[in-house]
Amino acid sequence: MLIKKLITYLALVIDLLVPSLLCEGALNSKNNITVIEPVKGAIWMSGQHSYPIIWTQSKFCFKWNIELLDHEERKIAQISTGLSEFKEGSMRHAWLVPPTIQNGDYLIKICENSAPETCGRSSSFFIRTTKENVIFMIEIGTADFDAFSPIQTPQMKETLSFSGNATKKGKFTGKRRLPHELRRQKRMERERLYFKRMSERIRHDTGNIRCTIERVHRPSKETFVKRFMKPRKPAILTGVMDDWEAMKSWTFDTLGKDD
Repeated sequence: MLIKKLITYLALVIDLLVPSLLCEGALNSKNNITVIEPVKGAIWMSGQHSYPIIWTQSKFCFKWNIELLDHEERKIAQISTGLSEFKEGSMRHAWLVPPTIQNGDYLIKICENSAPETCGRSSSFFIRTTKENVIFMIEIGTADFDAFSPIQTPQMKETLSFSGNATKKGKFTGKRRLPHELRRQKRMERERLYFKRMSERIRHDTGNIRCTIERVHRPSKETFVKRFMKPRKPAILTGVMDDWEAMKSWTFDTLGKDD
């Protein structure tokens, strides 16, 4: 009888300790999960590269569920289920964005596999579709596109650049440019071309838009109340100057309520 009780007690202890060893946050205080990447405002390209998802924790959990959510925190894609990943510092998972993901703002949600209610969320970032990527690369150039957003796959990049022409002896004349200067130049050129393209698009769209709101020039109080206030019809008032009677005698907060 004593042996049976001892076995039962040991089984109870094992049931309590094993989950704690596998995922301490499941039994103790809440595991604080902090998603480091993607950072706020990052831009990922669908179907192009593998991007890093990086996170940390305050406890010790070994298995994770990772999801992609839209800006309303609705689940869009299951990135990984039961992912085994543990490091004392930050943990990492590389994800190739499927080409089916549409343009929009998204965030990454990471939860403990054994405690789905314990989660961490990334900041909002943007995913651009493959079709848009092709147009984007044509407009800004491949070199700028490569520098647009960091990717998981390491690449050898140009580290030094020279301005000026080479002499007959094979020596370069001019100032040597450092890697951070090259990155800054690419970023500024990319931004210049991007804002130029957006400005042209805005001018094009503006030319095709016609305002349907009626314009009325200095209407009388009675006309304004009858034609616009009562039927709740919008209007654009023109000729609004200090000498217009409305600026002196009209009380817009109560206009039309006492008629």
